[in-house]
Amino acid sequence: MTLARMDINHLNHSIGSTGRTDQRLSPRKILRVDALLSVEGAGPRPVRTADISSGGLSIVLSRQLAIGQKVKIAFELTARGRKRKVVAIARVVHCSYTLSEGYRCGLHFLQAEDDAISLIALYMKG
Repeated sequence: MTLARMDINHLNHSIGSTGRTDQRLSPRKILRVDALLSVEGAGPRPVRTADISSGGLSIVLSRQLAIGQKVKIAFELTARGRKRKVVAIARVVHCSYTLSEGYRCGLHFLQAEDDAISLIALYMKG
């Protein structure tokens, strides 16, 4: 698997759960699919996505993640009839507990396969 660095000029700049205003530079779009999250020292565990942007992904899970922690996320994305698996390395930028969902954590993409970057861009356009 070849990973490419994502263009940091298009990445979101979410702040940790400090109660500050959302400072994202990229719009987000609803994406509710099953995903697999891997953290160092543990096997993959199922999570659910909530939304996506060109710079990151919001996920819902039952356990809290540490802010700053690097994770690997894998999920399927369909754009313009093209369904592909997206695998990315990301950093946790915020994680907060909600009564209705459990923990909702924001991931900032650091690296992804070239095809995945293009697919995310297509999904965001359409």
